[in-house]
Amino acid sequence: MEKRERQKRRGAAVVALALTLTLFGTAALWVHAVLARHPYASPADPETGYRCRFTLSSGWHPQTEQYIKAPDEIWGQNFRPAPPASVTQWLQERLHIGGAAPKARRAWQVPIVPAIGIHLMRGPLPPQLHLSNGQLGINRNAFGGPGITTLFEEKSFQMEGQPALYGVVKSPVFSGRLPFISAFVIIKIQNSPLTLYANCFCTKDNWPQTRAELLAIRDSLHIERHLPR
Repeated sequence: MEKRERQKRRGAAVVALALTLTLFGTAALWVHAVLARHPYASPADPETGYRCRFTLSSGWHPQTEQYIKAPDEIWGQNFRPAPPASVTQWLQERLHIGGAAPKARRAWQVPIVPAIGIHLMRGPLPPQLHLSNGQLGINRNAFGGPGITTLFEEKSFQMEGQPALYGVVKSPVFSGRLPFISAFVIIKIQNSPLTLYANCFCTKDNWPQTRAELLAIRDSLHIERHLPR
């Protein structure tokens, strides 16, 4: 009898160990998949040969819906968060894992889905920007205004020898939408008419993860000249 009980306990311990190892292995694979980044590259501008390369988290997917492009846009792509896995969604809905519980909103308020856009443009800088002594900056007199947008952060820097700018703006409730936050990275490609714009758009509830993805894209960005052979 005693020997049989020991065998039962030993068998239960083996099963528990196997389940634990399986759980940790599955969790490791899931974390690896979530943290994985995938390379993207824009087509080369046919006139100058410049293009951009960057990486994107597997948690974000290209937006398939068409959007109205500006006349001077050479290439652009918008990205949105990938739908969560069914298990993740179940946990988020019941336990609020991965973020705070969604706040109630008024019926007239339209929810804002986080988005990241990367666009390669041709032409002069807009009036909101200026380039002086190799530094890209914002013309505050031409930017926003009371009750429209507020500039929270502005930082000029160099990216691979190109003048670049990072900024954060916030807007109050507007046109029935919730207040939103936007961050942007702008790179003026020297000796060419091209400018690269990367920006994110979200509410404060999605701000930490959306901003983190934009900064990861910024750190992976490369401007290169890809001339045909």
